[in-house]
Amino acid sequence: MSDLESMLTFWRYVHKFFSNFTSTQHRDEFDRQFFELISERSNYSTYAAFRKLLHCLNDAHTDVFPKDVIPLLSVGLKTKLIDSKCLVLNNLVQLRDSIPIGSEILLMNEQPIIEVMQNNLSQVSFSTRNHGISRVLKYLLSNRYSANPRIVINTPDGLRKEIVLESVFDLKTFPLSQSQPSFDSIKNCYSRDTSYLYIPSFANESDIELVIQELRKLASISKLIIDVRGNTGGNSVFATKLLAILTHKQLMGASWRSLSFNAFQVAYFHNLDPRQQAANASDWYVGKSETVFPDRPISVNKICVLMDCETISAAEDFLLYAKQIDNCVLIGETSAGSSGMPVNLDLGGNYWCQISAKHDFINEPHDFIRKGIKPDYEVYSTADALGNRIDEQLEFALDW
Repeated sequence: MSDLESMLTFWRYVHKFFSNFTSTQHRDEFDRQFFELISERSNYSTYAAFRKLLHCLNDAHTDVFPKDVIPLLSVGLKTKLIDSKCLVLNNLVQLRDSIPIGSEILLMNEQPIIEVMQNNLSQVSFSTRNHGISRVLKYLLSNRYSANPRIVINTPDGLRKEIVLESVFDLKTFPLSQSQPSFDSIKNCYSRDTSYLYIPSFANESDIELVIQELRKLASISKLIIDVRGNTGGNSVFATKLLAILTHKQLMGASWRSLSFNAFQVAYFHNLDPRQQAANASDWYVGKSETVFPDRPISVNKICVLMDCETISAAEDFLLYAKQIDNCVLIGETSAGSSGMPVNLDLGGNYWCQISAKHDFINEPHDFIRKGIKPDYEVYSTADALGNRIDEQLEFALDW
């Protein structure tokens, strides 16, 4: 199959499955850009054309991948844009002598890091700008951008240094999803006074079951801090299991809808529903929100949930439920604003894609996607605090 046929297949799949167009004008703009790129395809590589289309769709769970793409490996740094500065939040132990936590990255390959970041935003899919900035920084500090990036930094004590990151480390050693400062323990701490849970994803049911078991042993907790900063999502059913032991009342989840033309069926059950074969692509299948029922809840006086712009997908479902618990507050940054449930599809030739097949909303369509969930208390990290090894969001939770 030719690259042109792969692009045509992607266009058809978007119209068949994509549930997050903001309006008919948004859909028409996607079509306009598609046909313009087709007519001018000699001016673009196929992958560059896909990136332009994805930028138009503006959805964190919709993306196109070359089948021969190299595995994503981090160069060992986790950064965040704070006060218009690219600061080091976390790094490998091997790098901490040369790149202290709190260092500011000034240049990458002799270009200002902010300029490099802006020029490469189209290389990642995102729903909100802050989430896009987080994703592009991960991309820049990976082997997909540069195998041996040369960076210039200012350390917290004011020392300017030039460093060549010659080694690329495996993601199992350094997870890219981690988004809290490394001087905070990411180990769960169980105490009847203050318990701290770091939950990087809701993908593994056994991990959540283990947390539930430990909390039940305590039975009563004065303050529970649940850290879902950088949580990449997973299965919202696993998230609701944790919520069920923390609430004494029923909790209602987000409403959602999907194109009845097989989108939900393919995304969730991985097959087609014969009853939907004749459906029109413009029809909507509206799903009922899931209810969380209390399940022998433990006694917790205060619950604090830490969140940031990388909290996404099933983790955002968790936030919507948690907001309804009377003694629970959300602390941090607005979440990523993307509902997930992507359909994985082969485009033929050298490409495959994932397309978001579910549109979540709180009260009415478009009130959540690309907007995110706002915390009860907006608390942002500052450069000064990071340089002094202070996690301001965690400190706020401890003082609340």
